[in-house]
Amino acid sequence: MTPTTCVYSDRAFDGDVLDTIDMLLTRISHRLDRTRKGCVWTAWLGDEPVDVHAVRTADRLWDLDESDLARLALTAADVPTTVILGARTKSVKNLEALLFVEKELDCP
Repeated sequence: MTPTTCVYSDRAFDGDVLDTIDMLLTRISHRLDRTRKGCVWTAWLGDEPVDVHAVRTADRLWDLDESDLARLALTAADVPTTVILGARTKSVKNLEALLFVEKELDCP
C-alpha cells in the first residue's frame, strides 16, 4: 500500500474551496492534471505524482478514518472539507512530494 494522508479544512466544501486548492496546486506543481468535475487532481512535482481528492467530509465518513477525527476531537461539522492525498509509490522522493503538498494545503 502506498502512503496517504488527509488534510481537514474548516472551510465549506464549495466552489471557492475547490478554486483555492486548484490555485495552490497550480502554483506548486510542474504539471497539473484535473478531472472534469474539479474535485480530483494529479499534481506533478518534477517526476513525482501526488493524487489529490477533495471531498465533503460528511459524505465520505465511511471511507475516511473516523478514529482520526475522534483523536483530533473533530466532527464532520467542524471540518466540512477533507483533502485526501496519495503517493503512487513508496519512494522517498514521492513521499517527500506528498508531504510538501500536505504542508502547502494545510495553510492556504
